[in-house]
Amino acid sequence: MAGSKLGDHVKSMLWTTVPAFLVSLVIFTILGIQQTSGGYTAGDLTAYIEALNGEFSLGIVTLLPALLLIVLLLLKVNAVAALGLSSFAAGLVSFFYQGNGLASIIKAAYNGYTTGIEEGILQTILNRGGMNSMLQYVAIISFAVGMGGMLDKLGVLDNILHAIVGHIKSDGSLIVVTLLVGYVTSIVSCSQPMAYVLTGRLMAPIFKDRKIAPEILSRTLEDSGTLAGPMIPWHGYCVYMSGTLGVAWAAFFPYLFFLYLTPLFSIFYGFTGISIKHVDE
Repeated sequence: MAGSKLGDHVKSMLWTTVPAFLVSLVIFTILGIQQTSGGYTAGDLTAYIEALNGEFSLGIVTLLPALLLIVLLLLKVNAVAALGLSSFAAGLVSFFYQGNGLASIIKAAYNGYTTGIEEGILQTILNRGGMNSMLQYVAIISFAVGMGGMLDKLGVLDNILHAIVGHIKSDGSLIVVTLLVGYVTSIVSCSQPMAYVLTGRLMAPIFKDRKIAPEILSRTLEDSGTLAGPMIPWHGYCVYMSGTLGVAWAAFFPYLFFLYLTPLFSIFYGFTGISIKHVDE
């Protein structure tokens, strides 16, 4: 939607995510020091490690597909090609190192992995994945793109655009408006892909008119549309996190420091001009 290259997008995101991560790390460290140990015992972790060792052959070899993906992305290899090669490497590791058969590898790639571990928390983490699990997101993205095109052809986006353009006087105000639109679309759609697509379709012309690099738009979309999910009780991300962790939204909401800080850094950069890249075309 933003038209930026993956490498440029990742580099641009570091400006907002790294400072927010470091500040969050400091806050959590302070909170962790003040927090008592409660009922935790080292035996819990030992049981999890033993269960994983019994299910898999763990070692440096299992990290090779992830390392390959990182290296390929750093070399600016096409994202689809990089993911494909990394997936193929993971299949080789599963076949030669884990001892799985070709049929089970293909089945896991399509339907996801099913573990035999009896630990409930590990079952929640491991029993997932596969291309089949992504079909709902493909459907949502397709629907969002179709809705965005429909709103564009009907002139709805133009009317909204004209209503907000008058309030945009600087790069900073443009960043603020983009963040707000991202939050609103996330609240309404309850979907990160739809929020990303609709906000991107709406705000891309303004970024282009102000000659701001597309990776700044893609970064801002991430800072709002992606990070907004866990803050919205009815959003898919929040429902997933609450269900997986077994923690109510009201319990973890005060501790979403990273999600609060990232857009603040984005706004700060917008008004100061730091990291805001402009292009000739």
